[in-house]
Amino acid sequence: MHNWICLILFLLIQNMFPKENLLSFENLPDKIFINTETTLTCKFKNSQVASIKKWTWRIELRNHIDTFTLIQEDSISGTEQSQWLFTVDSIPDYANYGDFYHYNGNYHCQYSGYLIVFAEDLNGNYYSLVIDIIIIGKSVDHLPSWYCCNGDFVAITDGEKIIHKNESLSYTCHFFDDDETGDHADYWNWRFFTFNENGKYIINTTDSLYGLNSSIWEFKFDSLDNHFNYIRDSLNDIYAFITVNTHNDNLHLDNDMNEIKILATPLTVDNTQIIHSADFTLYPNYPNPFNPRTIISWQLPVSCKVELSIYNILGQDVAKPVNEEQSAGLHKVEFNASALPSGIYIYSLKTGSVEQSKKMLLLR
Repeated sequence: MHNWICLILFLLIQNMFPKENLLSFENLPDKIFINTETTLTCKFKNSQVASIKKWTWRIELRNHIDTFTLIQEDSISGTEQSQWLFTVDSIPDYANYGDFYHYNGNYHCQYSGYLIVFAEDLNGNYYSLVIDIIIIGKSVDHLPSWYCCNGDFVAITDGEKIIHKNESLSYTCHFFDDDETGDHADYWNWRFFTFNENGKYIINTTDSLYGLNSSIWEFKFDSLDNHFNYIRDSLNDIYAFITVNTHNDNLHLDNDMNEIKILATPLTVDNTQIIHSADFTLYPNYPNPFNPRTIISWQLPVSCKVELSIYNILGQDVAKPVNEEQSAGLHKVEFNASALPSGIYIYSLKTGSVEQSKKMLLLR
């Protein structure tokens, strides 16, 4: 009798926490070309138990400093699989291409990114899948000079690529004066983040770590909020990123980003709890440093009057992007600082008697 009970419990646990992802991509192309109609397919492997009621597709482009959403489509139907028909019409100028692809006699800008799918079944369970992709952009007449020349750069050289919850972590980034001009770094910003169905999710961040030639970030990775559906790879590990941004004494930006796997069991999400939090939270803006736009986001536990103000280093009020009643949940706004000079700014969020502030750096 005892053995039967153990077997039943084992099967239940296997069903609750499968070792492989229940989503899979079918016949993915090696590359996605700009201005070309593309069809992608994702299948659900557990359709005999539950059916999918909603799919969300997203492409995130990465550069060395951050990631941003290139294209997204929500509420796509399909009980057992989803097909996404789309065309990448253009790629923003602020997207940094890191390589080139040669075909038909021309060089084309090559971008690295991530294809992400979120799915929700009829039982209220959530699934996700992420995979690396390459996007081929516009053609160029010749390779730019920076592609062939040396220059300053930073690189994350130490740190775990596979981590667990409740683990003490240490990451090291070095500044390399490759053009031998005597430059050094004088500001370091670290960020540890992943994605969920609402967008980017900041796990941890720190500003103003100083060091001329290197920076070390040590922190304790305690846990993740279980109310979110985080992006996962084919083995159901959570996909996350460590980024570091720095500028040298000549205000030249350098940055690097590493992919991290978080080994964790799959999560079941209560749809009514996705955007609610027990605390009022103002998140670090991203990107930071920025030029001239950045995203500021915050979490509200209840509906209330919200004032978001921007101050310069002298304490002068230079902008008020938000001044309105808002509902409980996650909110964000894009702040455009095109009319402001370079420098450190303070953004402050006030809701009744509660106020939180953070620093951000505008670099021209």
